[in-house]
Amino acid sequence: MAQPERSPVANYANPASLEGRGFVVLGAGQGIGRQTSHALAQAGARVFCVDRDQALADSVSREVKGFACVADVTARADVERVFAEAVVHFGDTLGGLVDIVGIADIRKIPDTDDASWNRNFDLNVRHAYLAIQIGSRAMAKGGSMVFVSSISGTHSIENEVSYGAAKAALNHLVRGAAHELGPQNIRVNAVTPGFRTYTQIAGGVERGFLDRSQDLYSAASRRGALGCRESDSFPRLGHVGLCDRRGDSSRRRTLHGGASAAHPVRAGDADEG
Repeated sequence: MAQPERSPVANYANPASLEGRGFVVLGAGQGIGRQTSHALAQAGARVFCVDRDQALADSVSREVKGFACVADVTARADVERVFAEAVVHFGDTLGGLVDIVGIADIRKIPDTDDASWNRNFDLNVRHAYLAIQIGSRAMAKGGSMVFVSSISGTHSIENEVSYGAAKAALNHLVRGAAHELGPQNIRVNAVTPGFRTYTQIAGGVERGFLDRSQDLYSAASRRGALGCRESDSFPRLGHVGLCDRRGDSSRRRTLHGGASAAHPVRAGDADEG
């Protein structure tokens, strides 16, 4: 006599549902981080919004009815506190991490000092290593981690050698972590934006960068590849397996909304993410 099947049934009506799952978003306060927090909440997740700025963390957590946390994600003690607090809120339903943190200190090689080099690696690699190490211990039932890389990690771009080296290191960290954590049912992926518009640029902080890059953006626009907005980015995060527990791991996906050709960036420009 056949036995009734007991295997889990997928949510066919809403395969993107994250209902009942807790997510930590590092760098949640603005730009891609804020949009990601909203997208997760709209998909049913409960969101733990981490930012170094108290006002930004409080604001986005109110918007998504989540939890606010202020932390320096380059400090081990702070990252340990982040995940300890997330476990208090989510318990074993903690199932995801999205890491938006990253900023480029862009300058020519002869002008790169130790402080600049260390800043690039602290903000683009070290904090990701801490998040993977400590976060993986907190995900008792597995989950998904997504990091934001950059085309600078795969292309040679003038004045971005130290930043590119840091992002290349992040890409390798993601690949290695995916293979090591796979047996724990934890997937680790990265998305790779090209140059894009985002809140800080739109607000004028990087106005000079946009002005000097007008020809590039005009050409990209003509071929339908103008830099992506922060609101464009979460669907790509979904593509690397946030929503599907059986999704890919060890992947680095390029966001094709970005202009991906290598080209000069002048010293002093900052490309966050």
